[in-house]
Amino acid sequence: MALSPPFQNPPAFFLTGIHPAGETLRMKTIKTTSTVMLLLVAMSFSSAFARQPHMQAALKHLREARASLEKATPNKGGHRERAIDLINQAIAQVEEGERFAR
Repeated sequence: MALSPPFQNPPAFFLTGIHPAGETLRMKTIKTTSTVMLLLVAMSFSSAFARQPHMQAALKHLREARASLEKATPNKGGHRERAIDLINQAIAQVEEGERFAR
């Protein structure tokens, strides 16, 4: 069976499995796959550390508490204002903790 003209002289790597750069096709595939897998694992770890569900929930609750206190009447002998100040400090600490964890 004779080959048609485009296939009479195929490139060497089709016959030998050697890429022109000297790597086997299998080696190149393994390297590429390994690199992609490593990047995916690194991305999953970074997103796991970036997401802080408990810290996010704490921030949400602190902000809701602050909003409730701000709506309350200010007849508490300064304790409402002090509580708002402490919540603001707590929010700042939680945000700093999140930044530190990144």
